[in-house]
Amino acid sequence: MMPVCLFFASVESRWNPLGRSLTGVATSLLLLASCSGGGAAGPGVPTKPVPQPTVLTTLTITVTASSIQPGQSAKAVAAGFDQNGAGMSIGVPAWTSDQPAIARVNANGVVTAVTPGQASVTGRIGDVQGQAIVIVSALPPGPAPIVAVSVHPNSASVDIGQTVQLSVTATDAAGDTVTGRGAAWATNAPSVAIVSSTGLVTALAEGTAIIAATSEGQTGALALTVTTATDSNIVVTIAIPTGNIPLGDTLSVVATARSPFPIATVVVTAGGQQLALIYALIGPAGHQAPAWIGTMNLASLRFGQYDLVVTATDNHGHHGVTSVTFERNPRVAGGGRLPTPNKQRVIPTPNTIKKPDGRTRP
Repeated sequence: MMPVCLFFASVESRWNPLGRSLTGVATSLLLLASCSGGGAAGPGVPTKPVPQPTVLTTLTITVTASSIQPGQSAKAVAAGFDQNGAGMSIGVPAWTSDQPAIARVNANGVVTAVTPGQASVTGRIGDVQGQAIVIVSALPPGPAPIVAVSVHPNSASVDIGQTVQLSVTATDAAGDTVTGRGAAWATNAPSVAIVSSTGLVTALAEGTAIIAATSEGQTGALALTVTTATDSNIVVTIAIPTGNIPLGDTLSVVATARSPFPIATVVVTAGGQQLALIYALIGPAGHQAPAWIGTMNLASLRFGQYDLVVTATDNHGHHGVTSVTFERNPRVAGGGRLPTPNKQRVIPTPNTIKKPDGRTRP
C-alpha cells in the first residue's frame, strides 16, 4: 500500500479601499504531512531465517562381504542421514540378527557365518533402523575349517619334576569336533615348564606357565601351576655335632633320608646359603649306615640363631623337608671374628733362669 500524505495552508484576506478589491495575503502556510502505510518510514530490513535442527531420519547398513562361508566373518557398517539427505555423525548402533543360527552379530557389528542360509542384520539408533542381507554360502567340498581350539585339562597343577599329558579338541563352526588336525605347542615360561611337540609338559620350577596349542590359526591355552611337593613318606633327619653350635666358621651337617623311591638329591640351606650334601657311608666298620654329609662355611653370617633346612628329593620329584635351629656363637667362632688378645711378655720364673754354664739357679 502506497503512503498517503496530507497538506494544510492558512490564508488571511484584507479590503483595499484604493483599489476596492480584495487582496488575499497569505499570512501563514502550514504544511503538515501525514503518511501512513508501509510500517517503518525507512527501507525494510530482511530478517535471517532460523535453521532447523538436524534429525537422524535414515540409517543405511552395509556389510563388507555380503556372502561369506561358515566360520568366516564380515563387518557391518552404519551411515546416518538427516531430514535433508545430508550425512551426519552417529553413535554405535545396537546390532541384531534375525537368524543368529545362520549368521550372528556382536556388539561391534562383526558378523560371523554359522551355517548356510540368509540372515538380516539390523542396526538401530533410537527409533531409526536399517538392515542389510547376509548370505552364508555352503563350504566347498573338503574338511570343515577349525574355528575354536580348547586344551584339556582346562587347568592343572603339578609338582616339580612331574609330567602331564595335554590334549587338544578342535571344533568347526557348527560345534562339531574336527579330528585329524595337528597342533603346535608352546609355553610362555620355559624355566617353569616345557612342552613337547605332542603336548607332554614337564614341570621344572615353582611358578605358573601358560601352555598354548594352535591349529589352523586358532589357539587354546591353559594355566599350569607348578608347586613343590612334600611327601610325608620321605623321612629326613639332621645331626649337628657339639649341641648345634658350629665349631669355628664351619658347620658339619649329617642328614639321612628314607623314601619308597631312590633319593636323588639332598640339599641344605642356612642363612641364604645352599649346599648339596654328598652321599657316604658313615659309622664304624661293619655297622656303617648311608647318609648325606657336608660342611658349610658360615664366615659370612653374623652371630645369632639360624634355621638349617634339609630338603631330600627322590627320583619321582617328591620332596621331604626338615629343619633345626643352630646358633652361631662368638665364643666358639673362628675366622678372626674375635679380637686378637693383647700380647703379654712372659717373665720366666726363677727355676727357669739358666746360668751361663747351662745350669739353672734357684
